[in-house]
Amino acid sequence: MSDHYFIPQAIITNYKEVNKDENTYLLTEDGYGIYPLDEEIRVKKTKEDRPYAIGIIHKLEWENKQTTLTFSLTKLIGVN
Repeated sequence: MSDHYFIPQAIITNYKEVNKDENTYLLTEDGYGIYPLDEEIRVKKTKEDRPYAIGIIHKLEWENKQTTLTFSLTKLIGVN
């Protein structure tokens, strides 16, 4: 069994998200993440942070022991 998979409860960007267009972001992380598609999920900058947004993952790709997410933000939380 491989140790390269994970089932996250939130998107954790670690400040590595790339803005693809106005409200679409790409994020690549190590390992194979199993995420819900087309469902709301919390978005956090780091594991310890509170969520700053709610997002929806539109595309999920697995390749070379990495997961790439394409997601958009649907709601900002507590941003001034």
